[in-house]
Formats: sequence, structure tokens, C-alpha cells
Amino acid sequence: ISMEMPLLALVVSGGHTHLYLCTQVSDPGLWRYRNVGRTVDDAAGEAFDKVAKLLGLGYPGGPWLDALAVHGNPKAVEFRFQPIKVRGELAEGDSPCAQHFSFSGIKTAVLRYVQGHGMAERVEARRARLTAALKQQPALRAAEALHEMPEVFDAQTLDLIASFQHAVVGNLLKQTFAAAEAYAARGIIVSGGVAANSELRRRFTAEADRRGLPVAFPTIALSTDNAAM
Repeated sequence: ISMEMPLLALVVSGGHTHLYLCTQVSDPGLWRYRNVGRTVDDAAGEAFDKVAKLLGLGYPGGPWLDALAVHGNPKAVEFRFQPIKVRGELAEGDSPCAQHFSFSGIKTAVLRYVQGHGMAERVEARRARLTAALKQQPALRAAEALHEMPEVFDAQTLDLIASFQHAVVGNLLKQTFAAAEAYAARGIIVSGGVAANSELRRRFTAEADRRGLPVAFPTIALSTDNAAM
């Protein structure tokens, strides 16, 4: 994909949720990166891992949630993100247009949902079954587990997973494209492990097409290769 400067880069992984404005300096071979957004607590990938663990699923959690989300209703559970207020040293040097992220709240909301809807026993039963299965098949994937033991993936859990993923991707999309508009970005680059998420790729591509912006992702294999990143 051919892109013109400036570009907006979203780095979204287990350790990072950052936005960088990429511009070219006088030397055509050099780029300048300016941080214009970041997480103030849990990164998006960390939230995926923690929620998967909370629901008794395998690790890393992102691929498990991504594979299972397509079997649930993404609008079954409403999750809301509140505006982020950044204080003190976190606000130092920030642009007025900076987009900040927070994913610890939605992780807590999932926990409260599980507790409030009497799902704890089912979670522990799922955890026990999957732990035993993974000892026998270390490479077991979510789609295979769903096929082999459908009884441990009840509809309520699948709806919760789909709703969680839909909300996280929606927040990433909303804030990334808000920053792209604020900084007049001519294109968007997405990298990091969460860049492999199928819903994120689909929704970012659709929104970029709607706005007439090019968007680029690494291949799936390279999305989770830290050395290549």
C-alpha cells in the first residue's frame, strides 16, 4: 500500500496501546515519531489475556477470544468506556488532541458480570476441562476445543466474549480515527499482537474505506513476532 505522510500508527499488544504520529523530516530516509496517545493502565492485549483467564480459557487469551467471539452476540452485554482524565506527569507534554486508553475498567466489568450472573461454577468447570485437554494437546486451539467439548462453551459465555471484544475494538477504532482526523493523517498503520484480531482488522478496514484512508496491517504471522516488529 502506498501512503503519504503524515501517518498515524496504532501499536496495540499485551504491553502497549500507543498512538504515534509519523512525519518525515528533511532527510527523506528519516521519520519522526510523536506519541499522541497511550494507555493509562492495562493495555488492550493485557485485557484480552486477563478476561480469557477470568473465563477459564487458554493462554494467550487473544486468539481464544477472537475465535469464540464469532459464536456470540456482540450486543448482548453493553460495555461503556468513560472519558480518560490524565493527571500530573502523565499529562506533561501531551497534545490537546491526545487520545488516552484504559482497559482495566472493562476487565472489572466482565468480572462483575460473571459474579452477578452466577457464572463462577461454569467458569471453574471450563477451566478444569481445558487444563486437562491442554495437557494432552498443548497446541489445542479454541475452534477445536469448541468442536470437541461444546458443552463447556454456553451461550451466555459466548455472548459475553463477543460483547467484550466488540467493545474493546470499538474503543480502539473510535480513538484511533479521532486522532487521525485531529492530526490530518493521510493513512493508518496498525501493529502489535492485537493487530492479528480478525474483528479489529475487519472494522478498521471498513472505517478506513468509509473515510477514504489507506490502512495497513502486518501479516498475521508477523503480528505476533516481537523481533520482526
